[in-house]
Amino acid sequence: MSHSDQENKASISRKDFIAGIGVGAAAVAGASAGVATAIGYSPAAALENQPIVIGDIDESSGVYAVSGASQSLGKKVAIAEWNARGGVLGRQITMVHADSAAKTDIALPAARKLVEQDKVDVLIGEVSSNVGLALSAYAQSVGIVFTATGTHDTTITGSKANLCCFRTTAANSMLANATAKYLLPYGKKWFFITPDYAYGHSAQQGFQAVLEAAGGQSMGNELTPFPNTSGDFTAQLTKAKNSGADVLILSLYGADLTNCMKQYGGYKQAFKQVGGPLNGVEVAVGYGPDNNLGIWGAPWTPDYPSDGSALLGKKLMAAGAQYVDWRMYLGWLAAEATITGILRAGSTDATKLVKAMEDLTFNGLQRKFCHIRACDHQNELDVVVTEAIPKSQWKFPNQFFAIRKIVPASETLIPCGQSEAPARLATQSVPTRENYTPKSRA
Repeated sequence: MSHSDQENKASISRKDFIAGIGVGAAAVAGASAGVATAIGYSPAAALENQPIVIGDIDESSGVYAVSGASQSLGKKVAIAEWNARGGVLGRQITMVHADSAAKTDIALPAARKLVEQDKVDVLIGEVSSNVGLALSAYAQSVGIVFTATGTHDTTITGSKANLCCFRTTAANSMLANATAKYLLPYGKKWFFITPDYAYGHSAQQGFQAVLEAAGGQSMGNELTPFPNTSGDFTAQLTKAKNSGADVLILSLYGADLTNCMKQYGGYKQAFKQVGGPLNGVEVAVGYGPDNNLGIWGAPWTPDYPSDGSALLGKKLMAAGAQYVDWRMYLGWLAAEATITGILRAGSTDATKLVKAMEDLTFNGLQRKFCHIRACDHQNELDVVVTEAIPKSQWKFPNQFFAIRKIVPASETLIPCGQSEAPARLATQSVPTRENYTPKSRA
């Protein structure tokens, strides 16, 4: 962390601290009613005022439909928690969903409808990095805050950062810096299978950077169409097998990773290990316990060692989840950060909200409070290194993965002084949103 970052953190007032994290922390402890009274919430009054409306832009169809649905569920649980203790700014919170389908030509018109017709106050969502980048640019152009929920392409808080966009999950560079070193002991000759879009490219680049810094060698990088509608990865796996690589790095996700792992069993003898930046329960249930192998990154796990995480898992199951996955957590996290930001800003005005979310400290249910850096709008989030385990070792249903290491953000983040984001953000301003009246404390 840079000296300026430390100064920014230290400058948070006691009032801001309470507004930023006290409500969430108290809710986890079961003291929500007392906190609501202490900061002036009145649940009865909140019901009478125009609600805060969140635009939930996420996949409910396409290659990331399962992951998008998980994120949307997490947002619903976060909103329900806030509403149970009086809402925010004396108002209840509602959510309007739009399907992005992991396609920019579908997502952008959907986002415009949310903004222009539904008059949402903020946008939260997205799995696909391509779509996330497009939504970031759109939000900046119209003057609405967009919280990128599950997009991991490094550039969204780097060379393509925007004032109106914040990212609460880990960047691919963070995932690589945490996870790649746990694959190095298996050999330093790696082969990459990479989806040909923003997420895949930045994930592969992150892992290759760690490999090369350790004196390793890339044995090839096979690009696949995104999504791979054929579901067939035979050609790519055959090239990987014939490359002489020790480790196979898969930067695939969603249905693509599910299909590739189903086929990997016929090639696993050629490699000492398989892994990549991300894997999760919602993917693993698709390929099943018999195909569950490898070392992977994750932003969170259902057994993350915090009381708040355990409580969230129970709430997700009570809300209808068949299992708990980290995509649900990411939805909860993005909503929690954004609503806490609205509380801190005292308004949904984008200029005020951007300022409030810069340097925001909030309860992310991790070992320490989360913090969004002002320099690049990136959340300081732990990365969990996980290893696939056989069903015989599961301690709870659908576990699939065991935690091997929790790596703090201080060890994975690109320092602000080395990021391209600060210079880019310094050139921008927040446009005035047309035909919109910001909401303040009722």
